[in-house]
Amino acid sequence: VVYDTQNDKFIVFYIGSSNYIYARVGTISGTSTSWSSETTIKNVGCANVRAVYTTGGVTYIQYTYSSKTRCMAVSYNGSSFTVGTEVELENYVDEYHECNYDATNGIVVSGVRASYSGSLEYTLLSISGTTVTKGSSNSFSIGYRFRERILGGYKDGKMPLLFSTESNNGL
Repeated sequence: VVYDTQNDKFIVFYIGSSNYIYARVGTISGTSTSWSSETTIKNVGCANVRAVYTTGGVTYIQYTYSSKTRCMAVSYNGSSFTVGTEVELENYVDEYHECNYDATNGIVVSGVRASYSGSLEYTLLSISGTTVTKGSSNSFSIGYRFRERILGGYKDGKMPLLFSTESNNGL
């Protein structure tokens, strides 16, 4: 769920029928919410969708399909969606991938496990309209058995990363 500040709407991106990515737009009035009809965003079998609102009616989404982690930008103009071109983030399916928006610098930060390694690759992405441009990537070793992660809010040039690891005794 993202809050679109330009259109004063909530947008829900989710995996639905046939594992396609869908979106619905919610409008809150008083204590009630009305929802738009379902819109297909990606019509192939996907999983693990994440979304973060950027600016100007544009939302960045990350998802997995066909053994890769991918992303795209989607804009909403108050009545319809425009879907941008897909970009490959990693040649690997990472069901725990994460993303967040750095409003100060106008970039998306993506965190994806690098293949079957114990390294997390974080990539900086810029968005112009619905075009995502993959920028610099760096990685650091966490250990092979890391799982869920959260990229926290941006402050003072830093974005904290919280993650859990698995040992032989569980999490």
